[in-house]
Amino acid sequence: MKYTPDFSSRFRILKGGKISLVVSALLAGSTMSFAAPSGGSVTSGSATINQNGSITTINQSTNKASINWQDFSIGKTETVNFVQPSAQSVTLNRVVGTTQSLIEGAMNANGQVFLLNPNGVLFANGSQINVGGLVASTLNITDANFQAGNYTFEGNSQNSIINMGTIAANNGYVAMMGKHVANEGTIVATMGNVQLASGEKISLNLNGNSLVKLTIDQGTMDALVENKGLIKADGGQVYLTTQALNTILDGMVNNTGIIEAQSLNNVDGKVVLFAHGGTTNVAGTLSTGSGKGFIETSGEKVNIKDGVNAKTAQWLIDPEDFIIRATGGNISGSTLSTLLGSNSITIQTGTGTDTSTSKFGTVGTNGDIFVEDAITWSANTTLTLNAHRNIYISDNITSSGATGKVALYYGQGAVAANNTADYVIASGKSISLHEGINFETKLGSDGTRFIYSVITALGSAGDENIGNGETLQGIAGMNLNVYYVLGANIDASVTSTWNGGMGFAPLGDSSTTLYGSFIGLGHTISNLTINRPTTDDVALFGGIDATTVIRDLGLVNVSITGQNRVGGVIGTNYGVLKNVYVTGSVTGTGYEVGGLVGNNFLGTISQSYAASNVTGTSRVGGLVGINWGVYNASIATSYATGSVSGTETVGGLVCDQIGLIPIDNNYWDTQTTGQSTSEGGTGKTTAEMKTLSTFSGWDISTSGLNTTWKLDSGAYPTLSNRHISPLSVAAALTPTPLARPVEHYDITTIVNSTAVTPPILRVIAPVAPQPQQIQTQVQNNALLQTIVPESTTSDGTFNLVGSTNGVAPVQTVSMDQLQSAALTQGVGEIRVPLGNGSVVDLINGGVTLPKGVSQEFYVVATNRT
Repeated sequence: MKYTPDFSSRFRILKGGKISLVVSALLAGSTMSFAAPSGGSVTSGSATINQNGSITTINQSTNKASINWQDFSIGKTETVNFVQPSAQSVTLNRVVGTTQSLIEGAMNANGQVFLLNPNGVLFANGSQINVGGLVASTLNITDANFQAGNYTFEGNSQNSIINMGTIAANNGYVAMMGKHVANEGTIVATMGNVQLASGEKISLNLNGNSLVKLTIDQGTMDALVENKGLIKADGGQVYLTTQALNTILDGMVNNTGIIEAQSLNNVDGKVVLFAHGGTTNVAGTLSTGSGKGFIETSGEKVNIKDGVNAKTAQWLIDPEDFIIRATGGNISGSTLSTLLGSNSITIQTGTGTDTSTSKFGTVGTNGDIFVEDAITWSANTTLTLNAHRNIYISDNITSSGATGKVALYYGQGAVAANNTADYVIASGKSISLHEGINFETKLGSDGTRFIYSVITALGSAGDENIGNGETLQGIAGMNLNVYYVLGANIDASVTSTWNGGMGFAPLGDSSTTLYGSFIGLGHTISNLTINRPTTDDVALFGGIDATTVIRDLGLVNVSITGQNRVGGVIGTNYGVLKNVYVTGSVTGTGYEVGGLVGNNFLGTISQSYAASNVTGTSRVGGLVGINWGVYNASIATSYATGSVSGTETVGGLVCDQIGLIPIDNNYWDTQTTGQSTSEGGTGKTTAEMKTLSTFSGWDISTSGLNTTWKLDSGAYPTLSNRHISPLSVAAALTPTPLARPVEHYDITTIVNSTAVTPPILRVIAPVAPQPQQIQTQVQNNALLQTIVPESTTSDGTFNLVGSTNGVAPVQTVSMDQLQSAALTQGVGEIRVPLGNGSVVDLINGGVTLPKGVSQEFYVVATNRT
């Protein structure tokens, strides 16, 4: 037996998600030996193992065969060929020795190959794998389950599966499974399936040479799946997941590379990144082809990095809460805008398990969506905000494409009945859309999808007779059983000249009411004129049905005149009015005249105000002329400030009330209205109306932040609805280890002549935050000294340096020095951590560790025959 030192590296991915840089396992020099699979023993099925020079051939005569190996590695100049009966055949290679599998050469198979090694598997840079199917895992499977087709893999190895080479499995599959799984090379499975999964128990459903499904039955803490290279499965599917069924994980899925599953042969591709119970970080490129396929990125948290590229028909982003914010959120508005330029995107929130509380309820379990940065795009794509609970829109959303759409699904965590969830548009912000069928809403998981026509134009006099419904005036000519939203601000100044001075034709009346909804989306209609003193039910809407909702709308500087049942927004209200305000003047020559509503008959009014001057004969109110019904109608958190005058029965807020209808937390200005009494509400002076304490029962603040109302100094309350997420989102794509020191450390270099397992590494105290390295070359024997460390152990990030006396670092240690030290010792291990900024001199040149990379590296000398 000839003693030949074989210098090999051990590698792992450190907790926190940093993938170690794996140094070449075989160091150059006269002592290098070629690695090949060794110690093979067939344990089930039938196969033979033949080694001829640098080629190892496994001839398999049964459809399935299991082989236990002491070591399964392939050197750079070596090839391993599996000759199998068919593409459906499988060879299970199980490493029972103590070394990791280092694949540097080539591996070929006409069928499928399982490579299971609890010590870890590395496909090194330059390796070439061509197979019908591949499973590489630190988990294990029994021969009995394997032969029975019960492909359930189990284990709790802490080691890694890493690809830095090229793996091809066209019309087949590649499955890499373990605690930490990473691709930094190339994986190609055209018309196939690529799965990178983290867990302690994973099941595969194979159909021939196709991977139908991968299921993680049991997860693992600190799971990590990462792609930094290229994964390409055109006509197939790619999954990166730490999803688990039986545990809550602290898992992480990172992509900074390229993942492609382009549509091929009329088969759409699919890409899924899913960190169940953890975080999915998305950068790089995800693509299933322009306008084709499907992408999903899911997790407790999903972070989309600026600069990410994506092409697909539909991208689902599925976290718990989600924040669109310029910085510090889950995605910036500019990035989302860019992505909407070529993709329809759905943001769908769920709930978590955090029990801490905030104003909105439980942090991390609400399933809210926060829009805190402007979103603008012009493509004909759709943005769907699908919230478990509420949607808070605190910045503008603008879609200018002819068929560009916005959909708001809220309260999806419960059925529609008694569902109190809502979407909220901040004051001064809006959703702007192109005219057309471009907006929809849905309340509750079983709720009805309401599809809206977008109105962006006033129209012309006479449009009420055409009935096209394409303009604001044109709505009057429809059957009024429709749903509309205002997609832009409308200046209605020209209406003062319409119809011989009669102006705008009201939309419906008390007998022909609007049945549907009209949503302003934060927009305004200004300078509207209606001059019809002999007509009843005069307002923007003459009458609305009991199921109709008018909300998120401002009417500015209106001039409205009618006879009976005259209001700024609605003549006769049977429905719901919310987040609406009016300024200007409202006049009625008869009865039931109000600044907001003339006759509130069984209707509901909330979070609204009228600053319009109101004039009438009888039943005249600053907000509502007459309010009547039995129990099932109300006026809440609203106020009036305009002047109110009439010949009889006049009230500052409401003139007359019939029935037991609650009028809660409502106010009027006794000075500006000129009225000291009202049928409901509370009268306050102008000074009191501008004082925060007056509105103690309201959701109000001086900042307007996270409240419905805002009270500026010296002003009346205005609608705010500016809600900002209480959640803090980590901006970093790659996580950093906790509590790691930033100082420069000397490293203990340990030589252990007898132990099989490397000793536990310790480090001595830092000698200086930024030590000066001198040019003295480190002697090899210095590396062989065992330096007694302090009792504390650190897992920080280090530079690899030599130490002569334990006082100061002196010189970067090269790979040559490590090799020489190992040769001098003969048998044993030298274990040295490498860290940020360290340099390792390899045989074919130098490698500088990337920023943020941590690594443990061992040089091991062992006997080989």
